[in-house]
Amino acid sequence: MLGVEDREVLVRDLKVLVQLGPKLAEMVVPSVAASGSNAGVTASVPGPRSPVREHPFAVEHECWLLLRQIIRAVCAVAVVEAPRHRRPGPIPVEELAGWLLVHVDELAGHERAADAVVVIGQQARRVADLVEPPVSEREQLQARGVEVRDPALSWGTERAVVEGAGIRGHQVSGRTVRRWADAGAVRSLSVPGKPRKYSFDDVLSMCAGKDERVAEIQSVALPPESS
Repeated sequence: MLGVEDREVLVRDLKVLVQLGPKLAEMVVPSVAASGSNAGVTASVPGPRSPVREHPFAVEHECWLLLRQIIRAVCAVAVVEAPRHRRPGPIPVEELAGWLLVHVDELAGHERAADAVVVIGQQARRVADLVEPPVSEREQLQARGVEVRDPALSWGTERAVVEGAGIRGHQVSGRTVRRWADAGAVRSLSVPGKPRKYSFDDVLSMCAGKDERVAEIQSVALPPESS
């Protein structure tokens, strides 16, 4: 069974696929015929990160396959009817995501629901980065749930700061972020009834290891192993 925060993330990512699925399909089979200059050219979207260089069909097909697998898993344990074809050809990505959105309770109660959240989230970000790529790092962070403010003091949930660190090129787990916060190396905010939030700036400092004050706290949080 999914927790409240994971369920909200699941619903959000499914809504992204419902919204962007038609745009992805338009990239795969444009309603306006391609000219000789762009026919068959792989999508290349410039941005603050390395350009997205994935063929839209590959993105759509993998997303379709994974959503179908998740739907089959739900139907195998819940008394629900699988989505039906409304027209010839495969069921569009947005309709598969819409079916899961309608049956989110059954999905949230599945024993592999946590895995489904990860898979759907990855596909939603992949589709979004291809169809509507953020134009700046700030927008990328905001899209992941990091509250970017001026002056720079940003806060985000565990998932948000982990994904935000990934955008900056740092790999860190949620468990490590919680451990840093419990040790006092990363500031955090706890409000009853809401997810705990962490200082994104502190997480980045810990990842980079450049701040002397944070490094001292880290040495206490991670004592050397005894010989």
